Amino acid sequence: MKTVYYRVSGIVLLCSLITYASCSNAQRFENKLAEKEQMIGELQQQLDTKIVLEPKPSGLTLSVLEQTIQQYEWLQKLQADTKWDKVVVSRIVGDAEAVTVTDPLFLASVGSLLHLRSLSDSDFPSGYQSDIGSYVYELYEQGQVYTVQVVNRGVIQAAANELLFEVDSNVHQLGAAFMPKPDFLKHDGLVAKMASSGAVKRGDSYVQFAPFRVQSRVAPLAEGELLKDEPAQVGDKLDHFTFYYYGELLLMEVYADYAHLSGDGSEEWISLQDAGTKLLVEAG
Repeated sequence: MKTVYYRVSGIVLLCSLITYASCSNAQRFENKLAEKEQMIGELQQQLDTKIVLEPKPSGLTLSVLEQTIQQYEWLQKLQADTKWDKVVVSRIVGDAEAVTVTDPLFLASVGSLLHLRSLSDSDFPSGYQSDIGSYVYELYEQGQVYTVQVVNRGVIQAAANELLFEVDSNVHQLGAAFMPKPDFLKHDGLVAKMASSGAVKRGDSYVQFAPFRVQSRVAPLAEGELLKDEPAQVGDKLDHFTFYYYGELLLMEVYADYAHLSGDGSEEWISLQDAGTKLLVEAG
């Protein structure tokens, strides 16, 4: 009987020891796991801090465009909001019909057309571009002059370095606003000319170059009625727009229910209900 008792006691003791050892091992494992997780968290925090405090080598973060701009410092003038003193627009360097632009609203808007987007892999057009003339822009600032040439839609050449850059797709519109119209272009009537202008200026507020914005200013006139004579009473003038059509200045004056168009030696009165709303709203 005693032998059986001792055997049972031994088995119970052995089980207790095994259980205790298992529990101890499990606890130690959990402790070790917690320590490792804490260590990983600390290392990650240190790594994150290092990434923030220690910038990557500049050579790895600069794009080809950025490196080029750093190499040719004058190109930074095109990226910044440079306040140009004047801009001379021509078809070729030395053009006898070159136009000097000093209107502050135009000078403030030119920068958006010339902002460099990327180095271009485009080349000079293989043939004459029927809808885009070749224009030269000479940008003056504090006695310095920087020259760029429009060579394709949305592509300019920085003359000083013969580099091609992609810019705003409407960059040629400045040339279309001031340079003489090519002989093959035919736009009959004031409305057609206004819709094909290189730029439109709203009062003394701002200038826009995008064709869809230029066209949106006159599109509602299609709903109106061309009058034979000036209306007896038109009310107060609400606003006016100046269209720059290949060197010609065309004017549209807006009234509550009328529009008065003038330029190229002619004028038109158009009756348009709610003209003050339809013609003054901004295109989306």
